[in-house]
Amino acid sequence: MMVERLAGATDPTFNARQIGFLTAAYVAAPVGAAFLSGKWSYLIGRRSVLVVGLIGFAITLAASALAPSLLVLYVGRILNGGFAAAVGPTALAFIADTQGGDDRRTRAFGRMSMASIAGFVVGPHLAGSRWD
Repeated sequence: MMVERLAGATDPTFNARQIGFLTAAYVAAPVGAAFLSGKWSYLIGRRSVLVVGLIGFAITLAASALAPSLLVLYVGRILNGGFAAAVGPTALAFIADTQGGDDRRTRAFGRMSMASIAGFVVGPHLAGSRWD
């Protein structure tokens, strides 16, 4: 397990707590970042924020996977959550801006939601994740 390796701890309670904190760090980061990404996407354009968000998400995800310490993993997860806040809402705003008509917009929103759900369901299987 990554937390166990990085922290050098074998205490299951400590490891579970760290996993919970890492999850909370990723989930809490968009709360602050969503305000900024929404404002920036309005000011400088949706495409720019979307591209920066995708690149930042990829880099911070790789940095998290290769983290040499628990502190770097925390920083990576916080930044990863922040960049995720730029991707999702900006993509939805981009769809709303570019898809004319309610029917086309509704279908595009549905496709994006289905792709996101498919990523959550299929992604771990493709990666060969384990639950131990």
